[in-house]
Formats: sequence, C-alpha cells, structure tokens
Amino acid sequence: MSLDRDEIIKPLADNQMDNLVGLIQSVPLSLENEKIMQRELQSVLDSKFDGTVLSEFQLSKLDRVDFYLAPQGIAIECKRDRDASPRSIYRQLSRYAESPLVAGIVLVTWKSMALPETINKKPARVIQCARAWL
Repeated sequence: MSLDRDEIIKPLADNQMDNLVGLIQSVPLSLENEKIMQRELQSVLDSKFDGTVLSEFQLSKLDRVDFYLAPQGIAIECKRDRDASPRSIYRQLSRYAESPLVAGIVLVTWKSMALPETINKKPARVIQCARAWL
C-alpha cells in the first residue's frame, strides 16, 4: 500500500479506536517476548485490515512505530521493555502524536501504566496485556 505523506489524516470516530482495542484484547498474545507478540499482532491486524497494516512505519527521521493502520492513521506501539519508564514511553508516544499522519495511538504493553484520553489532542488507548488476558 502506498501512502501519500503529504496527506493530513482526518480525526477518528470514537468507535474506531474502541473497536481496534476490542479486537486486540480478544486475542491472547505472547507474553514471552516482544518480537513474538509483534508477529502475532501483525497476523491479527492483517486478517482484519487487509493490506492496510504497515509494520515498522517511519513517521519521521527519528520515529518508527511498530504498526500503522492506513488510512485510519492509527499508530500501534508495543512495549515489553522492563527498563523503559512510563515517562519515556509517554514521551515517545507524544512524538508520534505530533505527526500529521497519526490520528490516534494504541499502546500494547506489559507495563502497568495509564495514558491520558488524548495525547496532543489525538485519542490514546493502552492495552495492558497481563490484565487484558486474565
């Protein structure tokens, strides 16, 4: 799929983010390691969003998001790193939200953390894997 980087992504409808979160939460993903979880998540996303899922998508020279749903403009970031602090994760997501290509952000993580409802005026959701699949 080609993406016109000059296109500004339109704001999301509330249910688009919630539907995506529901889809991800409905499938238990590996807690063993981040790369396995990313492969499993890629499969789930590809089955639902045929041909519109871009992995390791470059948002800017410095920022590459794990998954990007085009044309919805949803950035999905996976974090298992025990050393990453919630503050550093939030800073990273804030940079993503500055991109005109991003309309919303979903964080899939093993960390116990929360996000505000919006980051840079864009909807944000967090899926805590350990809690989601109990």
